[in-house]
Amino acid sequence: MLALAIAISLVAYGATILIRDSNVAVNRVAIDAPDSVFLSEASSSKVSIAFLTDLHVKKLGDSLSDLDDLIDSVKAEGPDLVILGGDFVDASVPEDELKEVRRDVVARLGRITSVPVLAVLGNHESWTNPDAWKRELDNAGVKVIDGHTLAIMHLKLCVRGLGDVYSGRFRFVEFPDHCSEMARVTVTHDPAGAFRTGVDGLVLAGHTHCGQIRLPILGAPWVPSDAPSDAHCGLYEDSLRTVFVSSGVGTSILPFRFGAQSQWDLISLTR
Repeated sequence: MLALAIAISLVAYGATILIRDSNVAVNRVAIDAPDSVFLSEASSSKVSIAFLTDLHVKKLGDSLSDLDDLIDSVKAEGPDLVILGGDFVDASVPEDELKEVRRDVVARLGRITSVPVLAVLGNHESWTNPDAWKRELDNAGVKVIDGHTLAIMHLKLCVRGLGDVYSGRFRFVEFPDHCSEMARVTVTHDPAGAFRTGVDGLVLAGHTHCGQIRLPILGAPWVPSDAPSDAHCGLYEDSLRTVFVSSGVGTSILPFRFGAQSQWDLISLTR
């Protein structure tokens, strides 16, 4: 009887974690930005960034309703800027449904109109017609910044997008000269991009889902990135870079999370 009671308790505990980790939370992160982010007194002393990545919408219906709720949550927080980290849908979406799913996902992302919305593409966009994704996002007012930098003058902020390493679309670009007196942030889908030659300063990434399944003591059995293991989840710092890797919102391959909270991130950058 004792063994049965323990087994039931363990199952109940595991089910509680599954439910909790699959419910989207707001993760509030304060980052004391490195000197390479705020280079001069002309830079803003504080910027609030909503970072959404790895939505992995797989079908019409409930998942799009959940996305509506997510967008409402972001808008209610009133960030200065929204950055989308890629993998908006899952490549498992059937080909005959993909166009409609892409259109409906982008329409919801385009509901954020009060602040700039920037995006990089993930591996799942690379696998589902990246040109179509870029075209749809641009038409909705979402600026795709893979391979270039956008200056947001009223925030005194430059945001650089580097393509996704995992799908072979990484492209390094230098910050342009006009960013020398602004704060600088880099975005790439796979955190491995943060460790490519020439990349330094603050980097935002997703892709890993923090392992999606993280076991006690053992950690995540598999993470699809060649970034250092310390940079698979959360905040990583070394002498060159500060990297924040989001757990992201959705799931891939397995339809659940365990020990890796579903979340979008409200990042406050300060000097």
